[in-house]
Amino acid sequence: MAQQPKHGDGSFNLLYKIADNTYDISQVGGGATGATGATGASVTGATGATGTAGINGSTGATGTQGDVGATGLTGATGIGYVLTSNDSIAIGTGVKIFNVSRQPENIAFNVGNRVRISNTSTNWMEGNITSFISSSAFTINATLTQGSGTYSTWNIDIAGVQGSTGATGIGTTGATGLVGATGLTGQSATFYNYQADTTQTTGVPTTGHLFWNNASQVASTSVTLSHIDALGNDIDVFFPLFKTGDTFIIQDQSDSNNFQTWEINATPTITLNSYISIPATLVTSGGTGTTGFANNRQLIFAIVTSGLTGATGLEGATGIQGPTPWELPAAEYNNGVSYNLGAAVTYLGGYYYRTGNPLNPGFAPTPGSISASWTPVADGGATGVSGDVGATGIQGEVGATGLEGATGITGDTGATGLTGATGIEGGTGATGVQGEVGSTGATGVAGIDGATGATGTGATGATGVMGATGTAGVNGATGATGPAANTSTFVQKTGDTMTGKLNLPASTASLAPLNLGNGTAPTSPLPGDLFFDGNLRYRDNASTTRSVAAINKVNVFTDYQTITTTNSTNPALLVTQNGNGGGVKIVNTIGSGESLRIEDDSPETTPFVVSATGRVGIGVNPDATVAISVDTTGVKFGDGTIQTTAATGSGTVTSVTGTSPIASSGGATPAISIANAAADGATKGAAAFNSSDFNATAGVVSIDYTTGQAASASAKGFLTSADWTTFNSKGVGTVTSVSATAPLTSTGGATPVISTSMASQKLLGRGALGVGTAEEISIGTGLSLNIGTLSNVGVLSDTTAAQGGTQLLNMVQITQAVYNGILTPTANTLYIIVG
Repeated sequence: MAQQPKHGDGSFNLLYKIADNTYDISQVGGGATGATGATGASVTGATGATGTAGINGSTGATGTQGDVGATGLTGATGIGYVLTSNDSIAIGTGVKIFNVSRQPENIAFNVGNRVRISNTSTNWMEGNITSFISSSAFTINATLTQGSGTYSTWNIDIAGVQGSTGATGIGTTGATGLVGATGLTGQSATFYNYQADTTQTTGVPTTGHLFWNNASQVASTSVTLSHIDALGNDIDVFFPLFKTGDTFIIQDQSDSNNFQTWEINATPTITLNSYISIPATLVTSGGTGTTGFANNRQLIFAIVTSGLTGATGLEGATGIQGPTPWELPAAEYNNGVSYNLGAAVTYLGGYYYRTGNPLNPGFAPTPGSISASWTPVADGGATGVSGDVGATGIQGEVGATGLEGATGITGDTGATGLTGATGIEGGTGATGVQGEVGSTGATGVAGIDGATGATGTGATGATGVMGATGTAGVNGATGATGPAANTSTFVQKTGDTMTGKLNLPASTASLAPLNLGNGTAPTSPLPGDLFFDGNLRYRDNASTTRSVAAINKVNVFTDYQTITTTNSTNPALLVTQNGNGGGVKIVNTIGSGESLRIEDDSPETTPFVVSATGRVGIGVNPDATVAISVDTTGVKFGDGTIQTTAATGSGTVTSVTGTSPIASSGGATPAISIANAAADGATKGAAAFNSSDFNATAGVVSIDYTTGQAASASAKGFLTSADWTTFNSKGVGTVTSVSATAPLTSTGGATPVISTSMASQKLLGRGALGVGTAEEISIGTGLSLNIGTLSNVGVLSDTTAAQGGTQLLNMVQITQAVYNGILTPTANTLYIIVG
């Protein structure tokens, strides 16, 4: 058998035939790969058992009720009636808005108070506060001014109510006045507070809101208002007064430069007790009134009503006016009756006629009442002092008796006019000279009696000269008896005292039987006085003014309150909260006094106190450095244990549990243990430290760099100082020249070109055994290297007899399929099967 060829690189299966013998050698090349070793076993340690959970301790009993604390200190004196404002406002009458220096809860003003707003002693305005429109602003209706100009520095103080008009003086009646010119068209303006609603353009507005029927407000054709304004006022009764031709203004409550002015162009649509929809045309706008008010913006809605053209002024009357034309005395005012415009009543001794709020009862006829519903009527005045009797004139001669005239037809008795109050009686004039008695003239025919006119109260003229006595006429028939005089006695306006009981009708949903009127507190009220100045107040027998607290609303007390009771079963103060707002809240925002003090006797030596800073003292005064302080009696727990010091409390342990990595065996005498930690980043527990790698001092563990393991060629560890010196001594700098060893060449310098320089017909490789540098390898016999390609030139095997082999003549690269089709392979041919 022929010798098999030497192994090659194993990348081909080699077939060769020598003489008649053919060999198929598989994977000619290096030795076979050894078998893969078995995988080592990995054993995971068992997880330790979880300790038994301990029993939870029982809840401690509630502590005993603390003693009642002492009465709190008297509150600080409230802030008075002094404010300032920096709004730029012109002096004048009408509605003015002022932003003030403090919040309403910190001032003593109320709606209805009369105030003086002054820049100097000669430049000021006076009027009543009509509303608080924000947290620091209110409106007044200025009715009295002095000076002029626009100012931005104002002092606001309480002002006295303007006195009533004095009595008319007595004097000579002037000449008849000229006929007055026709009056100009009157106007009135009223405003209400609303908020803008930009989320809807149709439907029913929400309470306190108005909306436009177009998202672009200035392009709208109608504006819709809720019947409840932003202050909670129901203005439904005023909606019918809005009419075509009226103007209304929608203005930013805090900036008059932002506004819209509209004119009503058709009859508004009113849904009673709900809303009014006003068809209107935009007249002008400014600021955010043009670009659109923001949602929920605070607004003022002012309606400017065009009044009817005033009638031509009446011709001035001659002389002093007689008694009022009203049918007086009229019926006593009844709060349950709806009075029409022009109705006349008596009230508190005065006469009034209806000028506003038709068909709306509830406003007593008092000057200055709400919306000026009633106007007092001037009467004839009290009876004047009688003038001196004039001197008796000269007696004239007695005239001849005239003929008796025929009896005239008796006229109807005229209605008796109302008797005017007697004016002040003038002094008695001097008695005139007695005139001569003239002759008696003939008695004329008696005419038909006319209706008796109202008696004027003119000044008493001087007594004229008595004329001659005429002939007496025939007596006419006696007229019918007129109605009996009204002898009722009325309570006058001022000073009268009712001697009987005053009965008022029962209140209803639309009627309050008594209205005191919203005014200013009297300067010197008397015991028993009752008045309303924004709050209902009365004067007690101790000459102290008291306020009546209201239920179902927030009451603000500006002075301390005292509750004294002798009830032995119920507490002096009981607070029950049926909602979610909490129980009792005490806020101390001003002084440094105690927020709460509870005492059960006076003086109290063991009070319950909460300081102004929230510190609590039980039996002792609070300590400013701790949250709670208790006296030396200590604290008693629900199990009867009393703790008086900070010593460890006593008790019985019934069960102890542990949380991983701490474990407990449970029960009252547990065994506590801790699991070992694992270096897996998750298993916590106890661990020991190698003393050569770590230091441990006072619970602090640190790496031991001194005795720790140093790194070597075969072991990981720390870098030693010697290693550091080695690395630190490595050169650092700039390459200035690079050389090369054959077969590589270098051009030298800092930027060399590296290349190879080899002889022709050479390969680069390693001919010698072992690791070393690359070498030039010569091309042997039978091979040819041409332009990078190494090829066979026919010398296929060694021809040296010493090798003991046979020379190969051919080398063929062939696929397995083609090779299988060869019946007789060619002798001395090496077949290289590639597929």
